[in-house]
Amino acid sequence: MKENLSGNFGNQILYDMCVVAPKHTDDDVISGKVWLIGRAYAAAIERRATGRYAEEARRDETKDLHRLIAPEIRNSPLDHWLASISEVEAVDEGHLPQVLAIHWEFVELLKRLTGRQRPSFASKYLHFHQPRAFFIYDSRASKEIRKKVPGRGNGKPPAGCEACHNGYAAFVRRCLQYRDEQAKARNEHPMTPRELDRELLQY
Repeated sequence: MKENLSGNFGNQILYDMCVVAPKHTDDDVISGKVWLIGRAYAAAIERRATGRYAEEARRDETKDLHRLIAPEIRNSPLDHWLASISEVEAVDEGHLPQVLAIHWEFVELLKRLTGRQRPSFASKYLHFHQPRAFFIYDSRASKEIRKKVPGRGNGKPPAGCEACHNGYAAFVRRCLQYRDEQAKARNEHPMTPRELDRELLQY
């Protein structure tokens, strides 16, 4: 599914990259996607990485962390996870358990590989593969959605979801509430995750 990003050439390149090469079956493709999305969104996985792959990359300057972990991602169920939500057109409360569970599993995979959970990178990487299903999460977007939807929020796993990243869960629920309220107030179709991100960050 190709996201409409009129006037945003850089992001469209990343979307097109994941349309052309959506699968995680080739280590070079995986490495390239992790590298480009991470660097483009100031969420590089090398940042404060620990563990054996990080140590290996530090010992040998010819080795990059994203290349070292690519085989692990290839051998993970990531493609299965993404395929399970490929038909989502507009994420809602019904999709929430599955979306949060996939984000959590990817976060846990990244933690095993880099020593850190990296929920922001996870949301961005998953978003470019399934742009209708995943909201783009980082400190700036979280701060802005809290202004629009104040209160403590509810980051507990919804029914049917055994585990989630609490910060991302609360963020997504605020995004859904704000998106639906605005659609009703404006008498418009609900914003996509990208359109909401544009509004939150004012670009």
